[in-house]
Amino acid sequence: MKMKIKFTKQLLSILLCAAMVATSLPLWAFTAETNQKAEGKTAVPGGIYLKSAITVQEDIFNATRTDFRDESVYTLMITRFNDGDSSNNVHCWDDAQAGNPDTDPAWRGDFKGLIEKLDYIKALGFTAIRLNPVAQNASGYDYHGYHPINLKEIDFRYESDGYTYQDVIDACHAKGLKVMQDVVLNSTSNFGEENLRNIFDVNEDADWSDITEALVPTELLLEKYPDYTDLPVFQQFQARMDLIKGSLNTDEFYHNETSMNYYNYLLQHGSIAGDCLDLNTENAAVALYLAESCFSYAEMGVDAIMISDARHINRWSLNEGILPLLRGMLDDADIELEIFCEVVSRTRETWDNNNPSASVPFYTWKETESQWQNNWDSTNAGANVQTSIEHYNAHSTLGDVPTSSNAVLDGITYHAPDYSKSSGMHPYDFTMMWNFENAGNAFRAGLAEDQYMNDSTWNLTSVDTWAYGPDGMEKNRYSLGTQAWAENLNLMFTFRGIPSILYGTEIEFQKNVPIDMGPNVPLSETGRAYYGDNLTGTITSDGFLNFTADGKIGETLNGFLAVHIRQLNAIRMSVPALRKGQYTISSDYVAGNMAFIKRYTNGSEGIDSLALVTISGGATFKNIPNGKYIDVVTGDVQNVTNGTLTVGSVSSGSMRVYVCCASGFTGLDAAGMSAASRTLRFSANGGSGTISSISIKGNEKAILPECTFTAPANSLFAGWNVNGTMYQPGDEVEFSVNSVARAVWKENHTHTVIYIADGQTVFTEDVECGKDSTLPSVPHKEGYIGKWDSDGKNIIDDTYINAVYTKIPAIKPNEVKLDDKTELEDNKAKLEEELKDDSYTEDDKKNIQDAIDDIDDALEIIGNVEAVEELIDKIPDTIEKSDESAIKAADEAYNALSDYEKSLVDEAAKKDLDDAKAALAELNKPVTDPDNPITDPDKPVTDPDNTVDEPENPQTADNSNMFLLIALLFISGGAVVTLAIVDIKRRYTVKH
Repeated sequence: MKMKIKFTKQLLSILLCAAMVATSLPLWAFTAETNQKAEGKTAVPGGIYLKSAITVQEDIFNATRTDFRDESVYTLMITRFNDGDSSNNVHCWDDAQAGNPDTDPAWRGDFKGLIEKLDYIKALGFTAIRLNPVAQNASGYDYHGYHPINLKEIDFRYESDGYTYQDVIDACHAKGLKVMQDVVLNSTSNFGEENLRNIFDVNEDADWSDITEALVPTELLLEKYPDYTDLPVFQQFQARMDLIKGSLNTDEFYHNETSMNYYNYLLQHGSIAGDCLDLNTENAAVALYLAESCFSYAEMGVDAIMISDARHINRWSLNEGILPLLRGMLDDADIELEIFCEVVSRTRETWDNNNPSASVPFYTWKETESQWQNNWDSTNAGANVQTSIEHYNAHSTLGDVPTSSNAVLDGITYHAPDYSKSSGMHPYDFTMMWNFENAGNAFRAGLAEDQYMNDSTWNLTSVDTWAYGPDGMEKNRYSLGTQAWAENLNLMFTFRGIPSILYGTEIEFQKNVPIDMGPNVPLSETGRAYYGDNLTGTITSDGFLNFTADGKIGETLNGFLAVHIRQLNAIRMSVPALRKGQYTISSDYVAGNMAFIKRYTNGSEGIDSLALVTISGGATFKNIPNGKYIDVVTGDVQNVTNGTLTVGSVSSGSMRVYVCCASGFTGLDAAGMSAASRTLRFSANGGSGTISSISIKGNEKAILPECTFTAPANSLFAGWNVNGTMYQPGDEVEFSVNSVARAVWKENHTHTVIYIADGQTVFTEDVECGKDSTLPSVPHKEGYIGKWDSDGKNIIDDTYINAVYTKIPAIKPNEVKLDDKTELEDNKAKLEEELKDDSYTEDDKKNIQDAIDDIDDALEIIGNVEAVEELIDKIPDTIEKSDESAIKAADEAYNALSDYEKSLVDEAAKKDLDDAKAALAELNKPVTDPDNPITDPDKPVTDPDNTVDEPENPQTADNSNMFLLIALLFISGGAVVTLAIVDIKRRYTVKH
């Protein structure tokens, strides 16, 4: 059955939406019957809401979206997410062993498929995506991206025409989504690295399902092993090891350690797998290369990176070696980049076997002890290796570990965090994930570790990953059911940190299925099965959570957890305290099982957001500000007068979030908030130089500057590319997240310009790239005016310039008809517009003006005739003496027309005038009376004093002048009409 679903964003507050609640279902208590038969209603937290009531306070979110903590993250593996272009599908070398059929090769999803479903991610309410590594890979089973052979190149297997990695970033930013990119820094594939240990070249034109075609041995390999291709597979592997890690590793680009131990320093010097060979991160050349590879993502516009498997790199090597190099590049380019790190510490406790060096919190701190500061050796890799070992050992037991209160309220007062000792790396909260078998365990783990984190409000949190589930089900996708999922998600979206879900969570995709079995079973039987079958159909999204969808994708978005997640995203967006607030569970303020108070205050942004949260149980909140509190889950309103708010029973899987709406607090209204700023950075994109970034706020637009970058050799500036759209200097551009304007360069050589008129080539010239063409005169065409369809400036490609001809209407005023009026007026308007175009010659402009003058003459004739007909029309059907002035006015006006104008007067109107005159004459016929003779018209009429009239004071009975005056005043109920008698042309001009 085809389902079409439309969700419309409301500008009402969540309070107004929640006011519609008629019942109080737990958040997780959805049924198919509830979803599909409740007359267009959808089950959401706390009750039954209309679908249109799934709301986000976008004004609040936009005004307070200032750092990455404001985001919620949708994590996906590109090759398994959505297939947009089947022509680039390809098997891994080990697909046959795995049993992956041609219909489901390991490399299936791609950039095109991802871009096409970004609206799906927005519909769920997520504001950022996290991508698996995208660097060029090479191994038997490399669809996940963790076996790189070139850290500076994007794997071409993701790409299609018009769908590159840059297009992904641009498309995300154009839709207001941010991008977090996983990067592999600690290891490469066992086929080397093209820029470090180049023993194979990647052949992009080959069949990549065949290793013998995909990778071409280099001279470096064949010089040592000329018979390499004839060796058995295991001996080939050993040959590669000799060149990469063994006796032939003369450049020391890889650690030579051949053993591995997860419980001592070998954790950071041995290889974690046979296809993950450990780079020598203590080698200055390698450190620089790794920093450059990270910077390349930042240059393209990536908003954040996640350093994968960071605990396999010594913290000192990161703090003193790699990260200073990266930050120097970022500072020089004026680029902001958030840096996250994944520390895979598989333990339920804060410290992995009581070893800080291998634990999550450890990586959030910089080096504060003098013996570990400023001692990076840029020339001696061996010295750095030794220092890293000593650093690991020095921090391998619990001692004076640093602590922080950055995530915890001072009472219930927000305080400025202290980042003076921060490493600048924000962790993926693996410890909390490992405990997310249930929300209670995860909450306990988070509370226990937070004092040892520099600032856990920056932790990226999730229930599972594309590699692990929580302890107890670590090899499978989460399987404890919808209620447990709902409770876990409630905690993740309201407690500290940045919530993240793995693709498919919204439908419990592949629950209880093994996540990764290597090339031993088909991917369809694992947690990495292809997800795109759940995304078929169409979707369009206008803003977050506002979408229209049909087909399977619509059903997916209407699933139980999908609705739950959408509502959680709406709630989190609307409450700044939930996104970046500090918290307290102190018994002075909170009594409850999984309950806490969140608060975020920023005076410069006009924000003071306070929220009271309780999950899966009741709670009492004490010593809180008095005033109105609104629960954004149910809409319940409590007016606190004694500093206490009590929440009754809350069922498992549901929650309550009471937002303080008292005077002075942000509440659910964006009023008083300062608009968040966002930045447009300029990239030379192969050129050189710098251009200052532009910051805007609110509804402002950025005006693009002239390009002052130095162009690459033999190139010229062609325009600015902002989020996939081309602009020119002076254009205005909008963007909702930090974005990049990249200079676009065209090759500097001669281009051919061909001029076409009436389908014929009339002129050809060669123009130097970026210069202007000569733009010759447009060939004359009788009865037309002509111009070129281009100004001929800034020629950057072979160009056709076409003549555009406009016909000049041939108007003969003395042949005009009354029905021509509308056409004449239209022609006049068009010609007047053409007259404004400076591309016409002076002769053409004169011809245009002459045509306009002819039209004016024709319109004047029509106007004169219409005025007379209007006067005639005002004469009554029954004539009385009082109508004499109207009749004479019409007659005078008619007589003032030219002969041609008279010929245009309607015959019926002319007859009406003649009939009226005859009737008036009959009424005025004199009656003979012997006692009252008719006055002699040849004698002046005198006044009672028998004095002759003066011109200044006429008293005569002669009305000839009066008739003219009446005619002037009568037309159109008082409009003024002037009759001008001209000796030869006799024009009748009407002025309205």
